Amino acid sequence: MLLVSLPANDQMVGAPFVEGDQMQVNFFNGKNAFRFRVFVDYVIKHPFKCLCLSFPRQIKGQTIRKSRRIRTEIKARANVTDAQILITNLSISGAQITLQDDFGLKLNEKLELSFELQCEDKNINILLNINIKSSNIKSNLLFLYGVEFANLNAEQVFALRSFVHQEIVKDPSVVI
Repeated sequence: MLLVSLPANDQMVGAPFVEGDQMQVNFFNGKNAFRFRVFVDYVIKHPFKCLCLSFPRQIKGQTIRKSRRIRTEIKARANVTDAQILITNLSISGAQITLQDDFGLKLNEKLELSFELQCEDKNINILLNINIKSSNIKSNLLFLYGVEFANLNAEQVFALRSFVHQEIVKDPSVVI
């Protein structure tokens, strides 16, 4: 069975769930998306509002990302500009970088990105080859680029994986 907590606030009026209700559940763990149907077995009101759901008979899943992604605010530099770049999310296989000015970066353009990771009590300097995979402009004129890391060596993978894991352990809400 699955145990699911309900919101602690009183925005839900009446009894929105009753035993026997069928529902579809969509779940994203930061890397994979899952979908399944369950039934409400029990509605628990005390000491916490929660539902006991039947265990799904079939679970459908799909890989959305190659690796877990976390929110960050890491300052970086690229070899094509001296402008300050901010890494706003990071995974083992890629990142989102944010610039305040348009430097005309094009899709599939290759460049080098350098930044520093704080792992435990060590500062690790990282220099990565990246490919621009997507671009977007936010309303406040921030230029967002999705980048994929290319040709990572074992040390780079280890540093990125260690940093992502460390940040998730410190604060699980950083997972996107």
